[in-house]
Amino acid sequence: ASVTECVRASFMASAHHFASQLMRSEYRSSINKKYRRKIENIVRRPPGESDGLEPSSLCPYCDVDLPDTQLYCPSCKNYIPYCIITGKHMVLKEWSYCPNCKFPALRSDFLEWLESSTTCPMCHKNVEVEKIDLVRNPLAREVAGGMEEIQ
Repeated sequence: ASVTECVRASFMASAHHFASQLMRSEYRSSINKKYRRKIENIVRRPPGESDGLEPSSLCPYCDVDLPDTQLYCPSCKNYIPYCIITGKHMVLKEWSYCPNCKFPALRSDFLEWLESSTTCPMCHKNVEVEKIDLVRNPLAREVAGGMEEIQ
């Protein structure tokens, strides 16, 4: 599974590394024949360059630069909500919610998703594009009739 996921994400150096590990004699016999040929082909063609650094964006709580897929900020020790479309952590400038299930999504990615699908990937209910709004202060929550910043 790691090899195929790395190939899907275009992380060819990582895919090659994992495929090479799987082709060792102690693991080769446990690989499903359906996938063995694909994995062997990845091992035969070493990648030309490394995967490079993962894109990064700011933590919505403390503005520390983090890799996009990191969901925990070691600086402020907060777990960061993830986008239902990309799996990347949420950023303040792009924060929106599914109007049905209220799961967070990066607005531009959600709108792009809705060009090819009319449903939310989490709740599978129809979503109207007009209802996807940017959230002004997503880190606030209602407390005793007022708003309080989440720390």
